[in-house]
Amino acid sequence: MASIKKFTTSKGTGYRIDYYDSDRNRKVKHVYCDRLTAESIAKEIEHRKARILLGLDQIQDSNISFETAKIYYLRKIETQKEPSTIVREKKVYKAFIKYIGDTPIRNITVSSIEGYIKTRSEIDKVSPAGIGLELRTLRAFFNFLIKRGYLKINPVSGVKGPRQKDKKIRFLTTAEIKNLLAVVNDPNYRDLILMYLNTGARREEILPSKFTWSNVDFKQREIKLIR
Repeated sequence: MASIKKFTTSKGTGYRIDYYDSDRNRKVKHVYCDRLTAESIAKEIEHRKARILLGLDQIQDSNISFETAKIYYLRKIETQKEPSTIVREKKVYKAFIKYIGDTPIRNITVSSIEGYIKTRSEIDKVSPAGIGLELRTLRAFFNFLIKRGYLKINPVSGVKGPRQKDKKIRFLTTAEIKNLLAVVNDPNYRDLILMYLNTGARREEILPSKFTWSNVDFKQREIKLIR
């Protein structure tokens, strides 16, 4: 809840209202009025915050620019995602703002997204898989803004990227596995290759950053992979 504290300056007597906004950022508002009016203002602040959190109202500066929204979003999620994921997302935002410009977020429409997809596909020659990843990144970005009260509709919702061709998965034959292991002299690399072959793990899933001895259950003869 907002707190109220009386103060006096050369302008006269007023009240300092301390509160947290809908994003849990601490805010301070100084008002020169009587105590009853200050309490009324504090209640209005809390009431508006509750409406924003319930999705019944929008943040006052909801039509911020895409660049401002991007900086705000990255600041909020930088500790929740892997550094490599943040780097990848930044590339997506860079490509998108190159196409859309630093336009207000509420001016970005379904047509804007569809035009962006067409440009990325036909001019930039981005693969269907790459475009799919960009759409997922942008969809999550706009969903975040909706939850924070900056938007009501996600412009990426319902937009589909180019259809991806089914990619045939190729497996190593028994002979190829024998030939591979025959040329590996380092026992550590040999163990690592056998680990990949027998678990089907992705490259990063059994590297030190994600895989340690705590991921191994010798009693149950199981391992835990983290994606």
